[in-house]
This record gives sequence, structure tokens and C-alpha cells, in this order.
Amino acid sequence: MNLPMADEKPPPSAKADRSTRLRPKEAKRDPSTRLRVKQDPSTRLRPRPAPARAPAPPKRKSKAWIWIVAAVVLLGAGVGAAVVMTSDTPPDAPPPKEGGQPPPVVDDTPADIFEVAKMPLNDTTLALLLKRADEMEAENKHRKVREALRLYLAREDVQKLLPRDSKKVDVVERESLLTRRIQELDEAQGDELGELVSQMNDALEDWKLTEAASLLAKAEALGGDDSELETPREKLDAMRAAESTLAVADAASVKRLLDSPHPEIVDRALKAWAATLTPPLLEETRKILDAQIAAAKANFDRVSRGEAPASGGGEADAQAMWEFFSKPRAATAVDAVMQKLQPLVPELGDRYDRIHRKLNNKTELSSSDAREMEELAEQLAPLPQVHFSHALGAYLSEDYAGAERAIAKATDIESRFGEAWLLRARVAMERNKLDDANGYLDKAAALVPDLPDIYLNRALLHIYHDRHDDAEAQLQTALKLAPAEMGVWAVVNQLRGVIEGPKYTIDKPYEHRTKHYVVRTDISQALAEEFGGQLEVMRENYAKVVGTTVVQNYQVPVIVFKRREEFDRYGRMPPGVLGYYSPIFRQFVFYDVADREEFLHVMFHEGFHQFVREAIPNIPRWLNESLAEYAAGARVVDGKLVNAGAVDDFLSKRITQAEQSDAMGGGPDTLRERFAEAYYQDTNWGYHGGWTLVHFLFNYEGGSAIKRYLALLRSGSTPREANRASMPGREDRSLLYGGWQEHFKELKETYVKPEKEGE
Repeated sequence: MNLPMADEKPPPSAKADRSTRLRPKEAKRDPSTRLRVKQDPSTRLRPRPAPARAPAPPKRKSKAWIWIVAAVVLLGAGVGAAVVMTSDTPPDAPPPKEGGQPPPVVDDTPADIFEVAKMPLNDTTLALLLKRADEMEAENKHRKVREALRLYLAREDVQKLLPRDSKKVDVVERESLLTRRIQELDEAQGDELGELVSQMNDALEDWKLTEAASLLAKAEALGGDDSELETPREKLDAMRAAESTLAVADAASVKRLLDSPHPEIVDRALKAWAATLTPPLLEETRKILDAQIAAAKANFDRVSRGEAPASGGGEADAQAMWEFFSKPRAATAVDAVMQKLQPLVPELGDRYDRIHRKLNNKTELSSSDAREMEELAEQLAPLPQVHFSHALGAYLSEDYAGAERAIAKATDIESRFGEAWLLRARVAMERNKLDDANGYLDKAAALVPDLPDIYLNRALLHIYHDRHDDAEAQLQTALKLAPAEMGVWAVVNQLRGVIEGPKYTIDKPYEHRTKHYVVRTDISQALAEEFGGQLEVMRENYAKVVGTTVVQNYQVPVIVFKRREEFDRYGRMPPGVLGYYSPIFRQFVFYDVADREEFLHVMFHEGFHQFVREAIPNIPRWLNESLAEYAAGARVVDGKLVNAGAVDDFLSKRITQAEQSDAMGGGPDTLRERFAEAYYQDTNWGYHGGWTLVHFLFNYEGGSAIKRYLALLRSGSTPREANRASMPGREDRSLLYGGWQEHFKELKETYVKPEKEGE
């Protein structure tokens, strides 16, 4: 990416969002993440010892005290003997607490909690009742526990013991404690119900009706408020009825399902309806491809004999080199089938046509467009053109992992789809799978050999391996096939410029080679060695940021011009650009700016782009920029990495930019929107707002959330899947957002110097 010059609504309650509510007891979350203070177990209901009686006031001594003492001694001896003979207290029972009564002996019978609730009113009954409650709560039988406790409290002998009798205060306290225990169980039941409803909605969304029915039965067994089950119950019934209709496969009945208020049913109905109509479209596709292949081969044979091509092919207008490779054209086979699709399935055809027109204009898809394209690819799965369009949309937005999956489906369905093999080659080149790309280009050339795009991409592969003569031969073939196409000429001239190399202020540039880089500059040999050595050390920093190393078996050219004039002549970049990494030509291009710290920041930023492109090819674009800024704050001193994650002078300006642009104005949902969407286009936000977010996440709980997210992306998860598995839910997201705000304030207070009056 080119680096420019530096110059909720309140979160819904837990009741509203059941997906983030507290889990049932068997799946407790970390207490540190709970949003409600949990009662200390030590304060839970247990029989209290009887309060100690106050000592009696001292009495006056009597003259007969000697006789009284003697009588007490004799009487005590007799009572003591009786206690020893008749006491039920086990010999090893714990002594009573000072000033209190000994704890009651709890028998294990009866086992049924409802029988216990009917036992005589005393400490033993209460202790056994609470013991049975604990046992049943451990088995998640909260409903029965609540019923038993309520049965106990409703007894007449309990209700009679009210504050009218001051001696019965302990019973009133017990009633309060039992009521509080029931309230806790009610809350736990609400949490468990919310979790079941959330799981039920997920199952319905995935059309897992048996699983949804099982979850509904569990939720109904909990009892309590049934209103939360009305919607999922009604949806389940509707989906069961729809499933029966779809099994019959009556076209008219299936079409009526398109009016359902439930999107899951509409989606299924569209798939079923389209499945009956796509076979003729697929047959039409094969006829189109056969005609295309025959015409392409005839045209290529004509050119090989020295005759003029029948058609130019390639691009219709002149355009910059980067547009040609980063924005491939749509397939002609798509247009032909689109005309057939719309009258057959207008509900799908109109949506597909709107997105297809964007792709023809090489317009990047929005997040909503991308999701709609994914749905269309599922609903029209038998058609290879739909998967081609899906892949092209992902490619235009730099979601190369998504493009790879989609284009593979297109070629698997129809192996004679030459333009699909060409796009698959481009995707493979972006993912550094060069051998695969060469094989895909061969398949495309065997089917549609008159496409000049094939030979331009082959020339690029030869340039990667410094086979310049072979590259020039491919360029000549492309020009023969499209001699009048200005777009092809523009690309050829750009590729020839790369083959010839940059023009320096000296005849032979200084050069320094390292394991992964080759630095060429017209400044000095010392700087060539310094820049190469620092980039090598910075790879250690890049690996720490993304969580993995990268095996690179080639050297990336690093071109550093002494003057801006040569930089502009070679790269044709906007005035604010200080340097860039070209993923198409795999080379860095910089010029020596006056501020050396600024130059190092830009070089380290662009170095990260090259590293992460191979480590995490499906990284969201904004996050690519944010992590590059985070990594660029480090420095290399005496050959060692220092200040990893630091805020340099360049980044301190980013804090001001983030504040001026209201980078955190989106509220807590900003976190979900950024991390879940592969198609978020505001890369400028990544330079300032995104960097402050990344800086916060790496300093929050050891960076666990951002590291987990990046690990999932490396393993092939989509941004949406990685976000769901690593980032917090809605309630905790609000807490995280608040932490980000506080971190931003600290960054501002620490690194932004207040402006003086008059400045």
C-alpha cells in the first residue's frame, strides 16, 4: 500500500442480546469477564448458629453460697453422666462455636427435595433442604429447586412465624435468604433460557431443524417466561412446513415460499427454484464456451500466420499498469448467461445484474454487496459464471483467500472456462503460488489462446525470475494479438520499464545483497548496507506482530533514489507518497527524504506490507495498514531490534489525525464492523484510528484477542469467522471500546504536545 505523508447507540442490555448472556453452570465463564457481581459462596444459605445470650448481670453474694456450690457440683455430676449415656452427637462432631449452638446433624433421607420441604420446621430441615438444592443445581435442575423452595416458604407454619413474635426473627431472616436464593435461580434460569434461544436461532439459521427442536424442548422444560420462545417456535413450525413443500418440489408451491417473512425459507426456496432452472442455463453455458474456444483458436492461428487478428481482445482503453493486474476484466461468458437468467429467475437475476455491472466497471464491492454475492453463489451454485463473479469481487477487494475458494469452484464445475483459468492464475500469483499460476495460464492458453492478458501475466512471471528475454517474447505475442489496444500497449511499456530498470544519477548504482533483499541506490555503499541490514532485522519484528515467520526463497529489490525527480519518473506516484511496495513487481521504491527518522518509518511500514502479504494474504486492508504503522514504530540499533510497538514522532502525528477525524465515532460496533468485514474500504482510517486500536489491543491482556484473530486468519478463516471466535460479544465489546477510549486519551496525553497560544 502507498503510504501518504503524515501531516451505539448504547449497547443493548443482557436481556436483549441473549447471545452474550451468562452461561449456565456447566459452562461458566471466567468470573473476571462477568458483568454482574457474583455472590460470594461463603454467604450462601446455611443455618445460622443461634445468637449467644448476653451474660446475666452479677448478683449479690448470699451467705448460703457454700451450700449452693455443693448442690450444683453434685447435680452436675449426675447430669453429665446422663448426657454421656444418651447424647446422639457423634464423638468426632465439631465443638459448637463460641456463643452459638452446635450445627444440626443432616441426615441423607429423604432424597426427594419436595419431601424435605414438607418436613418439620427446624434447623435440620433447612440444612437438608439447602443440601438437596445444591445437589440439584449442580445437575441444572433449577426449576425443581425453585418449586421446592417456594413450597417450603408457602407452608402455614412458616408464614405464621412473622415479626409479630420477636423470638422468631431468625425464621424471618431465613425466609429472606430463601427468597434471595430463588431470585438467583430465576436469574440463572433467564441466562440459561437466553443461551438456549441464541443456540436455537443459530440452528434455524443453518436449517438444522432437529437440533432446533431439541433446544426448544429444553427451553420449554425450564419454565418461566414463555414469550421469548414464541418467535423461534413460530419460525421452526414455518420451516418444517416449508421443508415438506420443498420435498414435493412443486414449482408453484416453491415459488409461493418466496413471500415468507423468514429469510431462511426464502433462501431455501430460491435455491430449490433455481435448481430446476439452472440445468438449461448450464447447457447454454457450455455452448457459449465451445463457440468461444473455437473462435479463439482460429484467431490465434490467424495471428501466427502473420495475419491481422479478427478482434483485439484485451482492454478497451489505456490504463495504468497497476489497474490492469489488480483489476482483471469480467468474463464474456458471464454476459451471455445473464441475459438468459433474468427472465427465468428475476428475483436472482436482477440482484446478480446489479453486482455484475459493478464488476464490469471494476468497482470494488461494498460489504453488503459482498454478502449478497456470497448468497447468490450459493443459490445459483450450478453455474460457473456466478462463482467467477464471486471470485472477481473478492479479488478486486484484495480478499485473495476468498477469491481462491470461489474461482476453484468455477473451474471445477466447468474445466473449459478459459477466462476462469486466467483469473485463477492471477489469484495464485497474488498468493505467491507461482508454479500453480504458470499451470493455470497454460490451461487458459489452451482454451482461449487469443487473450493478450495470458501473455502479459506470463511476462510478469518471467520478470519475477529475471528471465527478461522470455518476458520480452511474451510481450511481443500480446502486441500481435492486440496491436491497436492502447491498454495492452500501456502495460507492455510498463513491463519493459521494469526490465530495463530504473535510471539513477550515476551509471552503476551501489548494491548490497542480504538473504531476503537486494538494495540498489545512487546515494552511497554505506547506506545500501545500512538499509539492507535494518530490513533484515525488522523481519524479526514483523514475525512477532503477525505471529509467524515467512519462508522467502527470493530477494526483493529495494530501490532508493537520491532525488525525488528519479523517483517520480520511475513510479509516477502522487506528490505525498514517500515510498511504496509494488506487489505486482515485488519491489520497494523510495527516495532519500531529508528526515531520516521519517524515511525509516516509511521503509519499515512498506517492509511489513511485503512480509504480511505472504504471511496472511487475506488480511483486511485497513488492518494491513494499522499493523504496518504499529510495526514501523520499532528501530534497529547496533544490529538489534529495539522499541517494538513504540510511538515515534511520525506516529504521534497520527494521534492528532485520529482525533480530528473522529476515528472512534462509530461506538462499540466499530470493533465488529472492522474485524468482521473483509471488504471495509476506508484504508485511511487504518493509518490513524486503526493504529490506535491495534496499539491498544496489543497492550490489552497481553494482546490475546488480536493474536488469536491473526492466528485464525493465518489458518484460513474468513475475517467474519475469526472475529466471531476471537473478539468479545456485544456487552464485553462495550467494555473493550471503553478501554480503547481510555488508551487513546493516554496516548494523547503522553505523545501529543499541547499547542501554545498564538500558534
